[in-house]
Amino acid sequence: MAKFVFTYRMPPEFTPGKPETLTAWGAWFGTLGDQVIDQGLPTHGATAVGECGAGSVPSGYSVVEAENLEAAVTIAERCPALAEGGGVQVGAAVDLPGAAPAGGAA
Repeated sequence: MAKFVFTYRMPPEFTPGKPETLTAWGAWFGTLGDQVIDQGLPTHGATAVGECGAGSVPSGYSVVEAENLEAAVTIAERCPALAEGGGVQVGAAVDLPGAAPAGGAA
């Protein structure tokens, strides 16, 4: 299985922590089961360097396992961020030769 990084982007006026939003995210993550390798963390208060998509701000990330990019996109299409006017960027994680494993030493 391949690993994919989901980066969540929301409109600048989005307010995190609303009970209905938290419920929707919890339900969505519940449907993913073992596909979620790292649920990640939400973010709030950010700036950008370079071109990062007009009208959106980073709001969090997750690492998800899927068979391929198409399968990862299918998962992302069910993300609650979309119902809030946001989006999900999906990128394949790449293992770099000689790099230390995530969370550990080389």
